[in-house]
Amino acid sequence: MTLHIFERKPTERAQSLVLFALALIMLLGFAGLGTDAGILYTAKAQLNKAVDAGAITATRYVGRPESEMRQYAYRAVKSNFRRATVDVDNDITVTFERNARGLPTRVFVDVEARHVQRTYFIRALGIPAFNEVPLRAAAQAVRFPVIMGIIIDRSGSMIDNGGHAVIRSTLPQFTSNFIEGFDTLGLFSYSSVAAMEMDYRTDFQNEIEQICYNTSHPRYLQFGGTTAPADALRMSLDRMIPLEGYTERGVKKIIVFMTDGVFNTVRVRAPNTLGAFDSPPPGVTQATWNARWFANAPINAHGTDIGADVRGGGGGISFTDRRYPEAHRQFHMIHTDLVLAFDTEVRFPVIGEDITHVFRLSDGSTITNRYNVPRDSSSYPLGYRLNNSNNTTTTNPVSNRYRIRQINPGFEFAINTEFNIFRDNMTFLSARTGNWINFTATNTRRESENHCIRYCNAARRNNNDPRKVTIFCIGFGRDHEINIPILKQMANVEGTAPPYRPINPNAPFDDTFGFTHAVDAEALQRTYVALGLYLATRLTR
Repeated sequence: MTLHIFERKPTERAQSLVLFALALIMLLGFAGLGTDAGILYTAKAQLNKAVDAGAITATRYVGRPESEMRQYAYRAVKSNFRRATVDVDNDITVTFERNARGLPTRVFVDVEARHVQRTYFIRALGIPAFNEVPLRAAAQAVRFPVIMGIIIDRSGSMIDNGGHAVIRSTLPQFTSNFIEGFDTLGLFSYSSVAAMEMDYRTDFQNEIEQICYNTSHPRYLQFGGTTAPADALRMSLDRMIPLEGYTERGVKKIIVFMTDGVFNTVRVRAPNTLGAFDSPPPGVTQATWNARWFANAPINAHGTDIGADVRGGGGGISFTDRRYPEAHRQFHMIHTDLVLAFDTEVRFPVIGEDITHVFRLSDGSTITNRYNVPRDSSSYPLGYRLNNSNNTTTTNPVSNRYRIRQINPGFEFAINTEFNIFRDNMTFLSARTGNWINFTATNTRRESENHCIRYCNAARRNNNDPRKVTIFCIGFGRDHEINIPILKQMANVEGTAPPYRPINPNAPFDDTFGFTHAVDAEALQRTYVALGLYLATRLTR
């Protein structure tokens, strides 16, 4: 056998070394190009981030002079990328877009910056043009004005769970995220009746702080009473509608609503703000609904809000006494209004004016009573004075049950200290059923919920309507203390956790903060802080 051993020739070994060297050079070149490319990419990303930060930061100072806004943008750019080159006067512009009346509908902030990035490996190629690579980035932020109504719960349970202290300490921090002179904020509250703590205004911050911190301020927040939220929604919308920005497409309309309990008080026969009560309840024809709810349309008129509620009587209420046949038992209290909290009180929400109500009896005669609800030093309702047909005057705390005695041959009832007489023998017209229903805890609660949902649905409109209002709801407390499904329905969201889905996809909603559950005082404070930052950020794009 012959064994053949093959040996590599010297020339073959030399060729392998040459190929290896060439491959190594190419690998090093690609690595160098990759490194330089990474450096350039990182620098460009930092530059993009810097101009974005500059533009967004400037929008937070819309109320300041434009020169200051440009300075804030400049500092933000440099703090995010100190090697960036930016000219305050030429690279940063602030442009306001206004409507025909001069009202700002948005502000544009444009920021441009440059940077020259040195290369390391590419310059080894000996091409001078690639020794330094110029980079440029530009960003634009658009800030829309906001009209926001903040509605807080002042019921007595807010004292028990510590919410009253959180509201006072957190609201100023919440409102500080918005821009005076550009945004418009209003503060409303409710317990047994609604209160306008601060009408919509653009110089809001100091007033909010006074309301929350200054115990001698006439509108210093005080807590106590039941939970009647629907009329606070109505009041915030009534005051929003006349504002110039309400019809502007670019202006964001927002309601932030909070509660810590079930709705147990309702203003019956509420004003028909935004047509909230135009539609009949399920199973009731439009004709029947109009005949019942709008039969006395003039008594549903309302005027200007003052203090706790509306001027001039604001609405009306109809009762029936079931002890008599239908033809003889119905009467109307004209130009008056009533708030019902089952087993707690019957009260009138209008303050500071003489109000007249007329009882129309089956024989055509009438009896007239007059009352006035004065204010205490805090401008909250204190009590009422009743001037009856006998020309006598009484003064009682507004939290007491309304005392009235109606006398006529064959027709007599009394509401004195016994609320059961009123509850057992009278009914009220329900917007939920379209029928006359009894005064029960369940009926009162469901009626209040129905009114809230009606006002929220009317305010939201649809996504194409410039008057659309986005509702944000905060539930404060444990699950059994609040009606979470109702709050989600008010906010037009559904689902167990964010991101939420819209109940009505054609109406505005927010998938993240449409509903927020704050289980305790600490969570409520975090919610207000986070929501303020979130809303301020969402106004800018």
